Amino acid sequence: MMQSKLPYRVVVLTHEHMNLLDLSGPVQALATASRLVGGTGKARYEVIVTSVDGGLITTSSGLQVMTVQLSAVDALPIDTILAPGGCKGEEFDYRHG
Repeated sequence: MMQSKLPYRVVVLTHEHMNLLDLSGPVQALATASRLVGGTGKARYEVIVTSVDGGLITTSSGLQVMTVQLSAVDALPIDTILAPGGCKGEEFDYRHG
């Protein structure tokens, strides 16, 4: 049986006013999965949080997240790309449902 390469590289494409949970949930799940596998001495996942320009982005909750400029991963092999949702002006209307 052929051994898989480790770590799997996951790139998260963030943007201003994204939903924080859409970032933190998957990142935490991947960190937990890495710990559960354990024993290899290598991380199971490498997560790179990116944005178009790099630097701080502000989520819809107001929390700022430091990111790497997207062009920095151009030459890297990527196994998975995640794109968190959310948008500026997103509102929850409790009266409808």
